[in-house]
Amino acid sequence: MKIHLDFETRSELNIKKVGAWVYSRHPSTEVQCMAYGINNEPVKLMTKEQLCIPYLQQQEMAFDRYIDKRPLYIAHSAMFEYLIWHNILVPRFGYPVIPKHMWRCTAAMASALALPRGLDALAVALNLPVKKDKEGYAVMLKMCKPRKPTKNEVENGTVFALWHESPEDFAKLHKYCIADVEIERIADNTMRDLSPSEQKVFHLDQEVNLRGIRIDTQAVDSAIKLVEEYKKLEEQKVVKLSDGFLDGLSRRQRVLTWIKGEGVELKDFTKETVNEALNGELPDKIRKVLKIRQELGKTSIAKYTAFKESTGDDGVLYDALIYHGAATGRWTGQRAQLHNLPRVTQENIDSAIELLRNDNLGSFQSMFPNVLQTLSQCIRGMLIAREGHEFIGADWNAIEARTLLWFAGDKKGLDYYRTGKDPYKIVATKIFNVALEDVNKMQRFVGKQTELG
Repeated sequence: MKIHLDFETRSELNIKKVGAWVYSRHPSTEVQCMAYGINNEPVKLMTKEQLCIPYLQQQEMAFDRYIDKRPLYIAHSAMFEYLIWHNILVPRFGYPVIPKHMWRCTAAMASALALPRGLDALAVALNLPVKKDKEGYAVMLKMCKPRKPTKNEVENGTVFALWHESPEDFAKLHKYCIADVEIERIADNTMRDLSPSEQKVFHLDQEVNLRGIRIDTQAVDSAIKLVEEYKKLEEQKVVKLSDGFLDGLSRRQRVLTWIKGEGVELKDFTKETVNEALNGELPDKIRKVLKIRQELGKTSIAKYTAFKESTGDDGVLYDALIYHGAATGRWTGQRAQLHNLPRVTQENIDSAIELLRNDNLGSFQSMFPNVLQTLSQCIRGMLIAREGHEFIGADWNAIEARTLLWFAGDKKGLDYYRTGKDPYKIVATKIFNVALEDVNKMQRFVGKQTELG
């Protein structure tokens, strides 16, 4: 037996920034409606008012009739529905707990078949007879976040969140929610299920995402503070260098105008354009401004903000991995992007992490002059073990290269590993013209990229 379901919600939080766990735990997050279809029966809808009745007082709850038959609960991107059910309906209204192993995800099924993960694109790819309701989608986006207060509401001092709640909008939202379940159900019946072994992998993925990983929130807060202080100091330098024409670097066009006024043509701020300019002849103050802008634009530093926004109130980062996110079947990350953490190449990073906790930019900079580069190297240290546990990092040695050689039937290449040789170092000797025993860590890394590339 299958029960397909879909929630529509609203919240003061932006789910794309904070993630489904933090979103579902926030007190402002509410369920607007739920559509569900049991097997191939017509899709039904429960309004917000119906859902908010305590479960034991419900006059008619269709799920009760099937609870002993252990149905499968199916949703598109099922982690969201699972969290809304267990973090809102269960604690607030007494709904029964649905075990994790009873959930199935059509987005996971689509990804495993190298089909689009988004429900609208999936419907098109499968040429389904039902497509996403574009008008309803627009209404959903409008209703899921607070609206701006009217002039009268501002004058009256309204301080609480205000919402779009017209009966017409709710009618369109309900229709949209029902249509999503219909699309999801047809897609489920059209696609091949995950194999039993792959279903176990998916359940393990859910287990890992719901277990999460602890974040050193104190260190994250301290790092954010240091970044903000350092950026202010650097932007003050920009103000002086431009004789007050610039008040910072956020206004891109104004910066370009200033540079042009100094006699330098710069068409944009792409990495290629800026590097080309820095490699050429430039007035000293323009060179300094470009280098400051380049440094302050480091994307890796933004991970600290991502950690802060998407970590739960218990200090744990949940739902950070996407099952079968890549077409090859590998996981991908979301928000903080744990698959893409900066490599640690700097010495004494443990000391830097301890020092940043002091919230003192001066002392930190005296020990580590390249502030943002060092903070970027500290990011891996924000992942810590829970109390009473140890954090163990492990990795397969050259797993990609070994597997590739095995698939290709390259016996000579495999023999390098069987005899204890390091192919990455061997490649590095040819690139840098050095002896095998003289290959350093950086050269080996280049050899690795060349070998795998």
